[in-house]
Amino acid sequence: MIPAFLRLPVCALDISDRSYKYLLLKSRGNAFVVSDFGEGNLPAGIVENGEIYQRDTLITILRDLFVQKKIQFVSISLPEEKGFLKSIKMPTSVRANEVGSSLALQIEEHVPLPAAEVAFDYTLGGADDDHFDIVLRAFPRSILDSYLDIAAKAGALPVFVEPELDAMVRAVVPYSYAGTGMLIDWGATRASFAVFYRNVVRFAATAPVGGALVTAAIAKQMNVSAEEADRLKKTKGRLVVTQESMNNDKATQAIMPLINAILEETKRYLLYWQSHSENNSLPERIYLAGGDVNIRGLPEYFSAELGVSTIFANPWENISFPPFYLPELSWKDSLRFISTIGLCLQSAEECQFL
Repeated sequence: MIPAFLRLPVCALDISDRSYKYLLLKSRGNAFVVSDFGEGNLPAGIVENGEIYQRDTLITILRDLFVQKKIQFVSISLPEEKGFLKSIKMPTSVRANEVGSSLALQIEEHVPLPAAEVAFDYTLGGADDDHFDIVLRAFPRSILDSYLDIAAKAGALPVFVEPELDAMVRAVVPYSYAGTGMLIDWGATRASFAVFYRNVVRFAATAPVGGALVTAAIAKQMNVSAEEADRLKKTKGRLVVTQESMNNDKATQAIMPLINAILEETKRYLLYWQSHSENNSLPERIYLAGGDVNIRGLPEYFSAELGVSTIFANPWENISFPPFYLPELSWKDSLRFISTIGLCLQSAEECQFL
């Protein structure tokens, strides 16, 4: 790990369709403490489906944040719905230091865009006697440039970017876990799904089933305002998935169609992975993440319906805190900050003064 005095104070920034979140960790000996964190709402239309439409408005919002919090350096998560992911087998005749240039020559075979319009990176996912397993991650260059541009014009230097699901997997999957798993991120406007093996994302997809639909369903079923429905949704322990609540509780009855929609998407992606993986096996565990998964009984319901062990993700799984330290960011709220936590973990290893 990089010594603390060499480490840049990189603030992790996650921008979604309806909100932004930021998080800064500070080293304390061999551990970390949460130095600062926060979030804010974004009005509809500024960002839609991961694409920035009102750049000047977003720059103004972020500039105010950066000035107030004295943020100079940022790492940024990129929207999963705009990315491309492809697993590629590359012959071992290609040297490791030539993989990038080889991929650049064949990028149009894997991404449905002209090569000049693609920004990509890759991970070596493993090797066999005759080939490398390459995981290609690509984004339209226009999307990448737009996120870098708004951060720079708001007054901060973008240090690195990363797909949001990659950051989330880094945060919640134990470093020691070498098996296959799935991460489900249930956000405000969509649910994202990632299958990972040896902590590397190998498959990613999104579905338009967001937490905003949960709020709307509760409001309609219980005849309350959207504000009251959102308050009920966020009240600890109010939403629960059990046989009794499914039979008797109006709020549970309102959200079950949405939960089952995510369940069906999960089944579809599990079967896809099983049919396309080398050993035709299902992921061994599922992690539930995101601001709208905090529903009691949800892991048990998924476990029973899918036959795969399902748990709530622990956002702080790979963060070492000092003894007796508790972050001000509660566990329930930290489920919304998982991508920023993963970005912070990466910056702790990579970002230093040159």
